[in-house]
Amino acid sequence: MTFLLSPANGPACPRCGCRDSRILVKPDAKLWFGRFGRARCGFCGLVFSFPELPEESGPIEIEVAEIENSPAVAEEPPTPTAAPTCPDCGSEMRVSSTRKTYRWYKCPACRKTLKVAR
Repeated sequence: MTFLLSPANGPACPRCGCRDSRILVKPDAKLWFGRFGRARCGFCGLVFSFPELPEESGPIEIEVAEIENSPAVAEEPPTPTAAPTCPDCGSEMRVSSTRKTYRWYKCPACRKTLKVAR
């Protein structure tokens, strides 16, 4: 399957570098105060100045491979880690809270807490 895409031909945005910009004011070399144009980037929204209009190119032809015939890659879900057992009573502990590098467990039977590094 082949698609024809029209490229973004606007001036390059100084912030993000994309060329998906809409020209607000065209540059005019005849005027000393209007020799720079103004454009707004369609991606980041920045309004910027540019000295001259970029050259335009024609449509780009892109072929897309058939997805139906490609083999699917199955990712295995992560295996859950077993909860630790309470050192006092031996019952299974539950997660009470999780922070950046630590997870706190609490025993439902004896209320003992345990801090484990992730």
